[in-house]
Amino acid sequence: MYRKFLIMAMAAVSVAAGLGIGFAAVQRVASRTVLAERAPTQTVTFAGGCFWGLEAAFRQVKGVTDTVVGYTRTPLQNLEGCRVTFDPAQITYEKLVDYFLRTHRPVALGGRQPYLGSPGRLVVFFQNVEQERTAKAVAERLRQADSPQRFPIIEVLPEVQFDRAEEDQQRYLEKHGVASCRIGS
Repeated sequence: MYRKFLIMAMAAVSVAAGLGIGFAAVQRVASRTVLAERAPTQTVTFAGGCFWGLEAAFRQVKGVTDTVVGYTRTPLQNLEGCRVTFDPAQITYEKLVDYFLRTHRPVALGGRQPYLGSPGRLVVFFQNVEQERTAKAVAERLRQADSPQRFPIIEVLPEVQFDRAEEDQQRYLEKHGVASCRIGS
């Protein structure tokens, strides 16, 4: 049985060599085919207050494959941000933007609601024109559907620079056994 398999494998290599295709080239084609079947991950960066809270919230979302906290650069200031890596086959960019905006509340009701940051300034950083259009559409849809006071300032800005925070800041709440940032006791 083994000998038969070996003869077949050698025949396949001979045919490939006869066609001018080396074994390494055959492997590269096979690898590209496998990788093409898997959708590449994408990233989006959000800023809106405590990056620990953002990271903890996004780590719970199905389809999010990684999170990194750090500092984003804007023309006016540096903000605490969270870069989210996600699998677009499991969750869309649009749903992540919607989730980000809906998790912020202008008032943490009686200290029982998760507090993720300032309700006065929420920023979605885009990496291409399609992301920009989508983020602006989601923000406008939420403004129309909800009270304007809930979403007073939503900025959609190009991502210019993101600096990863120190390692002890990564997954900070998880490391300290806390589920989310909260206001009150």
